Amino acid sequence: MNWKKRFIVILVVSFLIIKTAIYIVPITAYTYENEGINEVKTSEIEINEINFPDKIFRDYVERYDENDNGNLSEAEIANIIVIDIDNNNISNLKGIEYFSFLKELNCRYNNLTSIDISKNTRLTHLICDGNDLSKLDISKNTKLTTLVCGNNNLTNIDVSKNLELEVLLIEGNKLEFLDVTNNLKLVALYCTENKLANINVSKNPKLLHLGFSYNRVTNIDVTNNPLIEVFNCDNNNLNSVDITNNPLIEEFRCGNNNLDYINVSKNIKLKTIECNNNNISTLDITNNIELTTLNCSSNKLSNIDVTKNTELVSFLCSNNFINYLNLSNNLRLSNLNVDGCPLLWINVGNNTSLESKIDIQTEKTIDITKNKFDLTKAIKGIDISKVIIISNGILKENTVTVNDVTKPVVYLYSDKNVNVTVTLNLNLINSISNDNEISKAVKTSDQKSIKLWSAMCIGMGLLILIVKKKHKIGI
Repeated sequence: MNWKKRFIVILVVSFLIIKTAIYIVPITAYTYENEGINEVKTSEIEINEINFPDKIFRDYVERYDENDNGNLSEAEIANIIVIDIDNNNISNLKGIEYFSFLKELNCRYNNLTSIDISKNTRLTHLICDGNDLSKLDISKNTKLTTLVCGNNNLTNIDVSKNLELEVLLIEGNKLEFLDVTNNLKLVALYCTENKLANINVSKNPKLLHLGFSYNRVTNIDVTNNPLIEVFNCDNNNLNSVDITNNPLIEEFRCGNNNLDYINVSKNIKLKTIECNNNNISTLDITNNIELTTLNCSSNKLSNIDVTKNTELVSFLCSNNFINYLNLSNNLRLSNLNVDGCPLLWINVGNNTSLESKIDIQTEKTIDITKNKFDLTKAIKGIDISKVIIISNGILKENTVTVNDVTKPVVYLYSDKNVNVTVTLNLNLINSISNDNEISKAVKTSDQKSIKLWSAMCIGMGLLILIVKKKHKIGI
């Protein structure tokens, strides 16, 4: 091949190469650009009013736009694991469904009426209390371990699919039914302030906290919940409650029910007992030596022994029938309320912790047979050294000498900052006895007089007969 032909071949090949390059390069670049465009359309979420209609929520989401391009890339979305928008006045949470990697959502104290978390299947913690939710579907959130949805308008909630659930706080709603029998891992359940008439926790052996105060529950069985540490069942319609199989309980609140008896002898770890406003007539807390708070007000207690409860700090026993109170061993006691109790004395021992001065005025009727009586016999356990007679009597040793038995004796029992003023109404039972004795004496005297008179008459008759006989004989 001569040089001309060779030159022509080289020229043609070069042309073909250049021509091919002209077509190939633009096609490659276009494909790359189109791939980039397709990626934006399919995997990037534009932060706009359509995707995030609530401006406050939209402004919050913008903080995750790391390159400030107005979109959330797949990588940026993958980094959003926690969203905390608590108390932000948000009314619409549309757009939350884009965050498929979300594990924790806190949207409490907003203005939400609905929330769709069906796409947030990785969610483990949902906190949405303090909104206006009437429905909440968590059936797709099977990894949920914590649900806090109190203070909404929920009338029903289905947690049967949430087998991993450990914490359920659903207070302040309108629930009439709640089934937690599938939630075997539940450790905390609070459904206070609803309309529940029944609650079954027999399938929740891991429960540590149980609270269903302010409902309509008439019966509760916690025998299968031996690990319970906090148990609040106050303000219901319970007639009985058995916690003898719950030795780990530290806080027990059962006030405002219809209970006439509670047995806390097996609950030696108890620190708080609130059993106020029931019909309890006896309460034995001698085994509860760790007790720091006791509220047994408004019951029917006539006596209570707190001498073993040396850790007691707060003791409320108002409106009972208690006459005597020995607090000499309760040196840490600072809060005491005994209003409405007919107390005759309170022994506070060496306690210097009581926060306020206590003044009590009560009265009692006692029987006396004369104008003197032994105060230690009339008032059981009273410490005479702390008694001052205020009116109508004089105290010497244990004996009170009454000035006027028709009037009451008033004494003051003073022990540090506790003053008990007692009015003793006197019932003079010997007045009736004296009348009887006088009557008997009169009857006895009359009978003796009659016998004497009869004897005298007989004697006189005999004497007359003797005289007559002597006169006839002529002696």
